[in-house]
Amino acid sequence: MKRIIITISIVLVILLVAPLTLTVIGFATPSQFDETYYGELGYMLDRLESAERKKIVIIGNSANAFGLRTDVMSKEFPDYDVINFGLYGAIGTKAMLDIAKPSISRGDVVILAPEQISQSLSLYFSPKEMWMAADGDFGLLGRLSADDVPGMVGNFPNYVAEKFDCLLRGEKASADGVYAQSSFLTEDGSDAGYMTYERAYNVMPGGYDANGLISYDPSIVGDGFIDYVNSYYEDVWAKGAQMFWAFSPVNSLALSDDGYTPDDFYDYLSDNLKFCVLGDPNRYVLDYEWFYDNNVHMNSAGMFVHTSLLTDDVKTALAIATPTEIELPEKPEIPARAPETGDNSDADCFTYAERENGLTITGLTEKGSSRVSLVIPSIYDGKPVVSFAANVFAGNKTLSALTVGNNVRMLYDRAFEGCTRLTRLVIPQSSPNEIGVGTALLSGADNCRVYVPRASLDIYRTHYNWGMYRDKISAY
Repeated sequence: MKRIIITISIVLVILLVAPLTLTVIGFATPSQFDETYYGELGYMLDRLESAERKKIVIIGNSANAFGLRTDVMSKEFPDYDVINFGLYGAIGTKAMLDIAKPSISRGDVVILAPEQISQSLSLYFSPKEMWMAADGDFGLLGRLSADDVPGMVGNFPNYVAEKFDCLLRGEKASADGVYAQSSFLTEDGSDAGYMTYERAYNVMPGGYDANGLISYDPSIVGDGFIDYVNSYYEDVWAKGAQMFWAFSPVNSLALSDDGYTPDDFYDYLSDNLKFCVLGDPNRYVLDYEWFYDNNVHMNSAGMFVHTSLLTDDVKTALAIATPTEIELPEKPEIPARAPETGDNSDADCFTYAERENGLTITGLTEKGSSRVSLVIPSIYDGKPVVSFAANVFAGNKTLSALTVGNNVRMLYDRAFEGCTRLTRLVIPQSSPNEIGVGTALLSGADNCRVYVPRASLDIYRTHYNWGMYRDKISAY
């Protein structure tokens, strides 16, 4: 009843504050985002609702989507249906918990496994991402809590505008590579319940994402989060379900040097949670070869490692004595990447340092410092230019346009802080999967827009990492 009331409330408020046309476009036109990564959330809910046995429900973020083989795990728990309920950190851990709660029943086991990231350990909620996910299944709206309604209503016009743009062009919002709903499909086109897209090896420069360092400092937990999950535990316990906290996998190269250890965070949780913490968090700090495109996303081989670890811990918690029989693969080898060609006309505008996999730009020459427009070269002195230091452009009040070379695979947070004249950042890579980005790329460069190839505009705007910049992304 509660979720029906919430859905009706959202629709009624929208009807009152928005013109009828917006409401019709939003709710009465075909889904335009169901083929994107967001589209998988409706399938996750379907599996949760249709389960016929007791359930092990693993609630969290994209570390679940990238890190759990629920088909393999299900064989280890023959009396349960194992369901992954983690998709995208930007939706918010609280929203995933809220959406799952009505389907938790007696005998179920809830595993809360948020990523070791401040956003995931908070009450953060993104209406933008939630509208994208709900576009394929409006029943999701009725499972949100009442305090999310104002945000959903306020972001409704933005959602309608993006949907209407797709309708005008006659093209659904496109997706690329792993960040698509098709990443969860079997060969016959049915939803697998886990990520099937082949992620062969670690694709991060240097093996880790420098924008997403992992901290075990308890202060990264947001205000009210522990109180909320404790209350959630009491609710599911009253239904006859059990609940545990589990750790997400972490890339060992990405650990912050702030002095805090996994044991510190374990002690904090043990002191503050009303329910049990599973396992040893140190076991979830894994070698970089098991990861894919960020510090908590496993590659296809790494999925088995994480699944095996969690299976062991859940069996211990449930007093299941059977040994875990998940065969672990060999560590994937990372192949050398052939350098790409590009515009090298400004190669003499930079200074360089040699790294193991190519050249890093360390600064600007006198010529480069005077330029209002620059192109980061792809090749210099016969070697690929693979990165630029985070401080190369910071504080530059001359530069107004920058084009990134094809070999650059990572853009650092705050790299353009103080670049008050920068208005144009050109990314020539056709796929957003080819260039990593953090959450503060344009911090201190408020007038800057990001320009990508026209054919890739939708892909960037709906991408897992780049999507947060969708309002700043245009086509060139």
